[in-house]
Amino acid sequence: MTNQLDSALQQLCRQINTQIIPHDLQLATTTQHLQCVTDEALATLRKLIGDNDCGALDLYAQLEPGLQALIPLAELQQINHHLQVFDFDLALARLECFTLAAAPANPDVQSPD
Repeated sequence: MTNQLDSALQQLCRQINTQIIPHDLQLATTTQHLQCVTDEALATLRKLIGDNDCGALDLYAQLEPGLQALIPLAELQQINHHLQVFDFDLALARLECFTLAAAPANPDVQSPD
């Protein structure tokens, strides 16, 4: 009986091992997601949301895995919720809190007299 259990367990372990994604592949997938969130992609997402364009939902879905490196999960869930109920203003406000860097002061620009 013990030999049958050992044999069955070993077979099950082999099946599980063939189903597990190699660690290197998981890292490559994560890196792909991070690479797809460029400044240009974020600018496009902000523009679509600002224009109340429903295409923002699709783009957000594509970028969400990479956004996890920039934005806390709870905030991402809130942004997603606001998009799903078409509250684009709140979605944009939350997104901009994490994706817009403060614009540096430009000392070369003179104020009007």
